Amino acid sequence: MVTSTKKRPAKVAKTRFIGKPTGQIQERVRNVRPEHFGVISVDCAKRRSKWMLCDFYGKVIIEPTIVEHNAGGLKAMTDLVRATCQEQSLTDSIVAVEMTGIYHRPVQRAFRKAGFDTRTVHPFASKHYRRPLHPDCKTDDNDRNSCRVEVSFASTDS
Repeated sequence: MVTSTKKRPAKVAKTRFIGKPTGQIQERVRNVRPEHFGVISVDCAKRRSKWMLCDFYGKVIIEPTIVEHNAGGLKAMTDLVRATCQEQSLTDSIVAVEMTGIYHRPVQRAFRKAGFDTRTVHPFASKHYRRPLHPDCKTDDNDRNSCRVEVSFASTDS
């Protein structure tokens, strides 16, 4: 006797990545001028993350800073980013958070709650942009810089 098997519907991925260049943020950058467009790149880990703020050209505005994954640390980070953006006349910005299992979720949630345009970056994509800059060196600092470079070239809707 033949038994039938139930087919389960495929799970649809709900996350979106910054992918191949599609020019989605170029219009935004053009409207505010690149020196007034901020890029916040975050490299996440289990208990703490390292983040930095720079303009579209790569001029570092806030040096790489460590933030603990607790409510106070994440709130302080978003407040500092908002205050610095106003102080430096950055009228538009984007947050690039490198995906790391589930460890990037608190940072992603904190920036979205604070009203920032937050995108996730797949580790393979940051690897693609890291390779020409640092061919044999895999460090989180290089990955964070790669996220910044990748945002300059590519984006999709969040």
